[in-house]
Amino acid sequence: DALLGLQRLSLVQKICSELKNHIGVDDKTLAEFIIELAQENSTLPAFMRALDENGAEFPEDFASTLLHLVQTMAPRKRPAPSAPAASAAASSSSGPTE
Repeated sequence: DALLGLQRLSLVQKICSELKNHIGVDDKTLAEFIIELAQENSTLPAFMRALDENGAEFPEDFASTLLHLVQTMAPRKRPAPSAPAASAAASSSSGPTE
C-alpha cells in the first residue's frame, strides 16, 4: 500500500533528523535499525537495553523521544475485514428482509 510506504518514509526521515540534531549522524540505515529495535522493544527500559546492547548508548530522554516517535508515527496496517464480517455488513446494509 502506497500510504504505508509514505508513512514509513516519513518516520525514517524524522528519525534521521533527530539523529542528526542530537548526535550529528544522518544515516538512513541506522534510522531503520532504530525503528526495528523500537518495534521489537516497546517499553523504554527494553528499548534502552536493546540500544545499549547494539552499541548505541543514548541518553534516556533521547531514547524516549525516539521510542515515542516510532510508536506514534509507525504505519499500522489496516486489518482486512474477515469474510463473515464483510458479508454480514453487506447483508445488513441491503435493507429490511421480508
